Amino acid sequence: MQLSADSEDVTKLGNTLLQQAYEAQLDGCYSKASATFSRVLDLAQRATDQELRVHGLLGQANLLRITGNYIQAENLFSEAKILAENVYGVNSSQLANVLVGWGVLQKYVGRFEAGEELYREALRILLKTSGPDSIEVAAVYHNIAGILHARGSYDSAVDWSRRSLEIRRHLLGENHYDVASAKGALAAILTSCHQYREAETLLCDALASHQLHFGDSHYEVAVSLSNLAAIRYKRGELGQSEALYRRALKIKQSTLSFNHPECGLILLNIATVLTRRGELRAALGACNESLRVLTVTHSGDHPRVLQGKQLQIRLVQLCKDFKNDCVS
Repeated sequence: MQLSADSEDVTKLGNTLLQQAYEAQLDGCYSKASATFSRVLDLAQRATDQELRVHGLLGQANLLRITGNYIQAENLFSEAKILAENVYGVNSSQLANVLVGWGVLQKYVGRFEAGEELYREALRILLKTSGPDSIEVAAVYHNIAGILHARGSYDSAVDWSRRSLEIRRHLLGENHYDVASAKGALAAILTSCHQYREAETLLCDALASHQLHFGDSHYEVAVSLSNLAAIRYKRGELGQSEALYRRALKIKQSTLSFNHPECGLILLNIATVLTRRGELRAALGACNESLRVLTVTHSGDHPRVLQGKQLQIRLVQLCKDFKNDCVS
């Protein structure tokens, strides 16, 4: 690739590559997105363009988090934060974007307090740089709601999630896919609050919107299916719950990988459904596979790993109690 001495040419090419990378990521073409982000970083290095490097690092770090490469993502987020502070300043929207991405990673690895701190620092910056009714602030509200949900603070999570949805509806319109994602996130929290009717309505809207925008095999469709499965489980509709979880699992295994931690979480949910149905052999198999997948990327004290180990111990004991020949 020939580089022009004109910095405007470098910036233009870098921005074009970044747009291509994000489009590939949105379409679920993660290998293509990763290769394009790598081109951005190579261009930034050869042109000594630190601003472009910040954006390339952030894009690649977010992609690594999506694909379950948490250690590599952590390293890139750390580098991106330091560089963003030096290049843009400690009160810049660019730094806030890095903090938000890093906060999402902290949630995924179970460091909820650290994640919330990163989100709140990003919110402080974005309220000044973007304004209280901006898309950027709505995204942080969405993320704070998610981490409060993970920590069990359901009422507060609902409030933050509703604020995010209201802003996105106002700015983007009812049919935008980001509005659908906000509906799905709120529905997941409402399910934990036992508000199943509103949750199911929101999820059905989200599922229809994502299928319309992305087709039936997209990651976001799997998220909606998984959340619907949780509602069915809460209502005791175990057959429907298992079927929805398995549909979600098939999509995530295809779009992410068989060993992605999100697949491990769905397997754990399937094991829970099968346990409640009394299918102990199948439940133990799903639980064992879930732990195999989760422990590749999660530490032993991650909440979901601990949940899986507790279920595994329970299933082994149940198998013995009922003399079910399911313990290898």
